[in-house]
Amino acid sequence: RKSIVAKGRKALMSLAGHDVEVLCATDEAGAALAAEPLYRIYLTTRLPNPRLSAGLQTQVAVVDFTVTAVGLEEQLLAEAVAHECVELEQRRVEVRRQLGDVQARLG
Repeated sequence: RKSIVAKGRKALMSLAGHDVEVLCATDEAGAALAAEPLYRIYLTTRLPNPRLSAGLQTQVAVVDFTVTAVGLEEQLLAEAVAHECVELEQRRVEVRRQLGDVQARLG
């Protein structure tokens, strides 16, 4: 938030060395309130575990979309079973739901 500077009716943020206008809340006169940005920034990386400073980690949410071989195998197997044997896939879904219910009660 400290990188946002209000200049009249505009709010500017330095991003990759360039000043970029950002959408912020405004006061009664229409001036930008730099402390209240109305946006979200989504950044992606190919790094499996990006290193972020402690201050930055408190301001962002890191989501890991890594696909494991086991997870991919399970997804592909489920698609094959659903196509070949619908009843078996329905039973698998029901068993997983029941397992989730039991784990929730134990947790």
